[in-house]
Amino acid sequence: MKPLMFETFVCSMAMMSFVALAGPIARVLGLEPWQVGGAMTASGIAWMIMARFWGGLSDRRGARRWTA
Repeated sequence: MKPLMFETFVCSMAMMSFVALAGPIARVLGLEPWQVGGAMTASGIAWMIMARFWGGLSDRRGARRWTA
């Protein structure tokens, strides 16, 4: 369980770091603020929709099968 908790922690930190770094990265790439906002919005919606799918799959087949 500890490796899974560590992986969750690292992924969460990476996502939060991206929020802080998105502005400078967008400026370097020449993107408009609405483009960065759109990408973040799309990823959040996709995460929300897919969480339900993966949760249901985990409930039907067991979480260990998907995490091991």
